[in-house]
Amino acid sequence: MGRLEEVQPEDSFRLGFLLGFLLLGVFPSDILTSIAVGGSASAHQVWWWAVMSFVLTPLLVVALFIALAMSNLVSS
Repeated sequence: MGRLEEVQPEDSFRLGFLLGFLLLGVFPSDILTSIAVGGSASAHQVWWWAVMSFVLTPLLVVALFIALAMSNLVSS
């Protein structure tokens, strides 16, 4: 927490991107949810397009996070 409070402006983008990636991309509950949805879809022989919302929604959130981070980087 201290590192977040004392971060320098030139390091803020890198630290923010790293924290965002770790929290949004590699969070254990997300990995477990992905495995559960994939296993369930496979067991019930669900079409691939029926589970696309579980793939596209996290990608959209990550893309919005990156776009927001890039717009803050450009404006500062």
